Amino acid sequence: KICDELHTKGRLIRVGKHVSYEDRNGMSFHSIDLYRDGEVENEYFAVSPINVEEEVLTAILYQEAMDVLQPEEAYVLQRKSHGLSDREIAREVGRSISGVNQIKNAAFRKINPAYVSKRKGRKNRQQPLAI
Repeated sequence: KICDELHTKGRLIRVGKHVSYEDRNGMSFHSIDLYRDGEVENEYFAVSPINVEEEVLTAILYQEAMDVLQPEEAYVLQRKSHGLSDREIAREVGRSISGVNQIKNAAFRKINPAYVSKRKGRKNRQQPLAI
């Protein structure tokens, strides 16, 4: 199958070293060709479950949100979205963990003004005693 693909397309297809011999032999390659003038070339359809319009809108919304932020805020949010802990981000940025939390919360508030952090605001516990 790989030889046929190489012969028809003329390009090498790289397969990682971690793939076993049986898996390599079981692979089948299909051509994704264009749909021209109402006819399908090489009898293959380019079918994708991805909704391109939705992906583009999401990318535009993401870019608009990131443009509002300072570079440090954008960096902290990107690293957080990649699954890093606040401690790891603090090491990278050279700040304390509470400093990273402040940057992160400020960035969330810029993107979404209705954002409420998980931490409950501190109340004056002495207030009911004052008359």
